[in-house]
Amino acid sequence: MENKTWEEIKNSIVLNNKSKTSKYWLDQVSFSTIENKVFYITVQSVFVKDSFERRFGSSLEKELDRRGLCKKYQLNVDENLLKKNPSKNQNATNTLSKKDHLQKKGEVEESYVLTPFDNFYTGSSNNLAVVAAKTVAKSPGKRFNPLFIYGRPGVGKTHLLKTLKEVRDNSFYIGSEDFLNSFVKSIKDRETGLFKDRVRNNEIFLLDDIQFLAGKKAVSEEVLHTVDHYIEKEKAVVLVSDVRPEDLLGFPERLLSRIYSGLVTDIGKPDEELLLRYLKSKKESGLLGKGVAEKITSLPFDNFRELNGFLNKFSLSVDAGVDLNFFIQEFIKNKELGLIKKKTPEDLLFFVSKKFQVDKELLLSKNRTEKVSNARHVLIGLLRKHTDLSLQQIGLYVGNRSHSTVLSSLKKVNKDGFFVLEETNVLDIEEKESQAS
Repeated sequence: MENKTWEEIKNSIVLNNKSKTSKYWLDQVSFSTIENKVFYITVQSVFVKDSFERRFGSSLEKELDRRGLCKKYQLNVDENLLKKNPSKNQNATNTLSKKDHLQKKGEVEESYVLTPFDNFYTGSSNNLAVVAAKTVAKSPGKRFNPLFIYGRPGVGKTHLLKTLKEVRDNSFYIGSEDFLNSFVKSIKDRETGLFKDRVRNNEIFLLDDIQFLAGKKAVSEEVLHTVDHYIEKEKAVVLVSDVRPEDLLGFPERLLSRIYSGLVTDIGKPDEELLLRYLKSKKESGLLGKGVAEKITSLPFDNFRELNGFLNKFSLSVDAGVDLNFFIQEFIKNKELGLIKKKTPEDLLFFVSKKFQVDKELLLSKNRTEKVSNARHVLIGLLRKHTDLSLQQIGLYVGNRSHSTVLSSLKKVNKDGFFVLEETNVLDIEEKESQAS
C-alpha cells in the first residue's frame, strides 16, 4: 500500500475524531505492510502504542473495513529503536501504567501533551501566567480555579489561551463577542438550553476579552452562572482581560469574588531578552546584520504586535535602501506622537482633575456644580476620544451614569468648545508615577 493511502486514512480519522491532539498521535505511527488480511503498522515506543490503540484502535478498524482493505490491524513497536533506548520505553510503560490506574479511579479525564507550549515564548514578563496555564492543562479544576490573566493588548494573552486549547481536547475557547452573540441568538431562538450545553459541557472554559462584556447585565450574569457551574463541577475556568479584575466595570460583585478566590496574574510588557528570542525566530531576522537584532529589541516596544509591525515595514524599506538609523528615528518619533492613544481612563481622570482643579472623587460623584460638571464633560469627551470604552462603559466609569447622559455630555463638549484641549495638551498628562507622588 502506498504511503498516500495511509495519509488519507489518517486524515479521515482526524476529521471524524475531532480531537485537537489526534494528528500528533497519528503522526507517531508508520505503515509497514498488509499480510494475510492484517494491516501492520509500527510505532517508536510502548507508550505511543498503548495510547494509540486506546484512542484510535476502533476508528482505524472501521476505516480499514470501509475501504475494503482488511478488518484487523496489528501495531508493533520498532524493535531496533527499543534496543537502542530501552530505558525510555520502560519509563514510558511505567508512566502509562500509573496513568491507567488513575483513569480507572476517574482521576484523569483525558490525554494531553504539553508540546504546544514549546512554541510559547516565556520570560520574566509572563512566566507565572504560563506556569499557571500548564498547571490547569495538567489538572483542570484542581488548582488556580478560576485563573484570571490580564495585560495590555499584544502581549500574548490570546495566544496563551489558544495554546491551552490546543493542549486539551476537552477545552472550550470563545471570545467575548462570540459569547455575547451566541447568547443573544439563543434567547431569540428559544434555545438557551443548547447554548448552555455547548458552553458548559467541557473540562476547561476559556473566555477571551471578558472586559468587552462590561455593562451588559444579562450576559455578565450568564458568565457568572457559567463560572459557578465549572467551579462546582471541579472543572477549570480561565478568563482573559485587558484590565485588572477591579477595573471590570458593571460586572456582578459575585463574579469578582469568584475571580479573587482563584489566581489573578498578569502578562507584562516583554523585556529585551524575550523580544530578542522572538525576533531571532522570525524569517525577517535574516535581513539583519551583526548586532542589529539587539539594537532593534532595545527600542521601546510595548508588545509583540509592535515588533511585528516594525519588522514588516523594515523588510519593505530594505529594498528601498532606507538607512536603519533613520528608520529607527522615525519609529521613535511616531511612537511618541501615538502615546495619546495609549492613555488609560485613570490617566485622563488625573489629567482633568489637575487641569480643572477638581478632586477626582468629585468628578465621579453626583455633584452638579458648574465647575465640576464642565470638568466632567471634558473627561467624558476625552474618554470617548482616546480610549476604546463604549458609551455605556464610560457612563459606568464616571459614576454609573446612563447612556443618554454620556451622549448629552459629548454634545455639550462639542457645542461649547470645551475641546480646546487638543491632543498636544493631553500629551502633557503625567505618568502614573506622578500620580503616586
